[in-house]
Amino acid sequence: MTPDEFIFKLKSLPPDTTLTPYHLIAVLETISHSMGRGEDDIDSYPDSKLISEESLAEWIDESISTLQKWRVSGKGPKFIKKPKNIAYRVGDVREWLDNLTVASTAESHVRLHRLEGIFDAKFFPPTPLIICSSQAEPMPFFDSLTAPPEAVEGFILDYVEHYSTPEENLAAWLYNKMGSASLADLHKPMKEALANGANPNRKAKRVIGENLVEFSVADLLATFKGTDFGFGEFVYLLLDHDLDVSDVKDPSVQLMQAVNAHHLHHKLQSTLPQKPPQS
Repeated sequence: MTPDEFIFKLKSLPPDTTLTPYHLIAVLETISHSMGRGEDDIDSYPDSKLISEESLAEWIDESISTLQKWRVSGKGPKFIKKPKNIAYRVGDVREWLDNLTVASTAESHVRLHRLEGIFDAKFFPPTPLIICSSQAEPMPFFDSLTAPPEAVEGFILDYVEHYSTPEENLAAWLYNKMGSASLADLHKPMKEALANGANPNRKAKRVIGENLVEFSVADLLATFKGTDFGFGEFVYLLLDHDLDVSDVKDPSVQLMQAVNAHHLHHKLQSTLPQKPPQS
């Protein structure tokens, strides 16, 4: 789901909902990433703009002492020594970031910035996944609220590629919608997107913790849990538009039943005699 949808669902929780300290920290972290800075956002500054040492430290999520060490060693961006302070030109910082090699791609704004540059993609501000001792994989935030508080061990942030329309990337669009709407409700916009040329097999990217993960629409449907009476028709629609499920690892029984039913339906149709056209 998108950050706005996350915050909306958060506000809709019952007042007696139990939140562990990890849940609270995850909420604060998510909200801090989702709050825009408007005109004060350095990303919108022209290259010629000068910024202070403090502003640069906040921008790239590093301490002032680290910037000072970089100036001595020559590892940091170019700087301008003024009579009373140090200044940095925004364009010089951007150039330095573009040439920077970063091992970890999801620990800070800078690392995410580098990831966007590498893959020529934009990512939503993050939503949290909760780590529970009772589950092998991190759980979506709201699903984790049913887990025993003592099982909650931490959280990681989940960044998903952002596109303006579902036609650009169905997998990214579906990932953000599945947590907040039924598949029956998504049938119509999915049908329209496919009619407009959307590719059901194009993969999207997520950054989970420090790991980059590629996923497809088929991958999402393979891991779908719960009861949704629109699941079958939703899968049929995608299969009619050449959804490829051959590369899905460990598909759910629910998905395979829908795929097999779809194949059987078309096989039976091909064996039935065709009615002659009425005159």
